[in-house]
Amino acid sequence: MEQHDDAEGAAMIGPIMIGDRPACVSMLGIGSAGDVHPFIAVGAELVRSGVAVRFISDARYAGVAVDAGLMHVPLGGADGHWSVSSLADNPSHTGRTAGWAGMLRDEVIPRIPSVVAALRAAVADQQSDVIISPHTGFGAPWVAREAGVPWVMMATAPASWCSLVDPPMYPLMPDKDRYRPWLVKLGVAFGKAMTNAALDPAINKVRRTLGMSKGRAFAFDEMMSADLNLGLWSPSLRGPASDDPARSSVCGFAWFDRSEHAQSDAAMRGRLRRLTDFLGAGEAPIVMTTGTAVVHVAEELERMAASAAWSLGRRLVILSLSDDDTQLERGVLRLGFLPHSMVFPHARVILHHGGMGTTAQALRSGRPSVVVPFAMDQFDNARRSRLVGASITLRRRGLTVERLAAALMRAEQEAGFQNAAMKIRDLLLREDGAAFAAARIRELLANRAVQRLGSGASASPSSGDPTGVTTVGSRIA
Repeated sequence: MEQHDDAEGAAMIGPIMIGDRPACVSMLGIGSAGDVHPFIAVGAELVRSGVAVRFISDARYAGVAVDAGLMHVPLGGADGHWSVSSLADNPSHTGRTAGWAGMLRDEVIPRIPSVVAALRAAVADQQSDVIISPHTGFGAPWVAREAGVPWVMMATAPASWCSLVDPPMYPLMPDKDRYRPWLVKLGVAFGKAMTNAALDPAINKVRRTLGMSKGRAFAFDEMMSADLNLGLWSPSLRGPASDDPARSSVCGFAWFDRSEHAQSDAAMRGRLRRLTDFLGAGEAPIVMTTGTAVVHVAEELERMAASAAWSLGRRLVILSLSDDDTQLERGVLRLGFLPHSMVFPHARVILHHGGMGTTAQALRSGRPSVVVPFAMDQFDNARRSRLVGASITLRRRGLTVERLAAALMRAEQEAGFQNAAMKIRDLLLREDGAAFAAARIRELLANRAVQRLGSGASASPSSGDPTGVTTVGSRIA
């Protein structure tokens, strides 16, 4: 198990050739922007080093993927969409005891055939040397085994690696900060067993339709790769655990916030002007966002945030999913999408939902946060941000304007939150998770190239050690 090292990630330069062509990877990007954008960041690093990247994703991400130099392949039906609508709009997928299994059942499992079809097509021409997918990319390891190519599992949140040593705060799993270790381990094991029992029949049904044999324990056991696992988060939040898979690296956050694109996009330039004018007209505001995956709660939290800000005499900037930029009364500005890196550093406090992408940018800004998690990994992200001292967590259940206002004022005025936020910012500014992850993938590709040449490398495509080749960055032909 490797931890992020600042110097390692940038060491890989020069193309890796497999025969007479550059190495090529097929990368599956699914989920919210916080899930997909870090994958694009890693893909862009690979492209800059001469590796071709086929990026298979929802058509919504086609533009940003192509701008980053990736070849986009639509995933899904005729419209090319992998929808997260049921996660975003269905209240049953939120809450301390819901979300994970429901998301897998309603969003992931029904779309396994489209994942398998897209990946099979990508490897059919024998020009995909590695398959990369998130932990929810069921079907990716199956196709990798079929094609005899390595599979890289790349995750964006610590909760994706279900360790018993450093267990995540997931629905139905005991909080390690409140219960004895033995009870936490028992709860994690029970939660995994129950999830597998609930989902394996549905997954096996899909496997049968795809002409594959029956398997077991897919929901967790097949989320980790025997080839390479990459964690795209800072080791400051979750470092290596003793029960992590052998071939794993915690890489650091893979930053991709589209700040350069914002300068060339007319709509975003307009938002930047409105933001600049608003910031110049008064004191630093509270900034709030609910990201892209909890749409149905955004309006509720916006109303509470506005009331809390007014009660404190504070101004408020709301980053919304809507493209409707609105100057609301009493010092509230609602804006459509802007890169968080362009807004968060101007906040006195950041109010958000705990999505990993938003959490990472909040920590990187050096500003304290108040986090109200709603679903899935958000509870774990909120906990880890709280443990480094940079945020306060509030439960959605029983949340009132008064409680929200008190938390916002505490985060703003207590020096401990400000100091911790600046400390974690300084650490994150020295990390380059995208470069580090790309370097690990290049090592795997170099190993693959040697194997293809029959050089006597002992590892097989399905179990190769990505650290076993020292000729990384050179031409292998």
